[in-house]
Amino acid sequence: MILAVNGLLHETGHQWGAYAGENFTGNSSTELGILWGDIHFYRGLESPYETGTPMNSDYWLPDGDGTYYVANVYTSTKKYHPFLLYFMGLLPESEYDTKYKIYDAGGADTSRDYTPESATLYGEVSVRDIIEFEGERECVPY
Repeated sequence: MILAVNGLLHETGHQWGAYAGENFTGNSSTELGILWGDIHFYRGLESPYETGTPMNSDYWLPDGDGTYYVANVYTSTKKYHPFLLYFMGLLPESEYDTKYKIYDAGGADTSRDYTPESATLYGEVSVRDIIEFEGERECVPY
């Protein structure tokens, strides 16, 4: 049942977000590299929840040696990342400055495999950074 609910949350999430910024490349500190494959969050984008998020950001913990590893709990329903809540118009403005870490876990392109067991801290990003990069979100009526 949890798998089905998480799948529904994932597909619904595609209607609202994970389109802002650029695909993570690990090559530039000026990019807003929060995407993976143009339609999902980069797996190295920090999830504030132990479950990870439906649009694929992961929950990372320190390994004790300067690297980080994915520690997602797969037995619970996932929650939307605050970035997706922003795209939906549901995130309070008081949370726009909260920074979320980005870990370089590879997987940026076909030459670097994704490594959930050993990533390094790459940077941080907030909703304010997204607004600066993309402009304020707009809700366009159909």
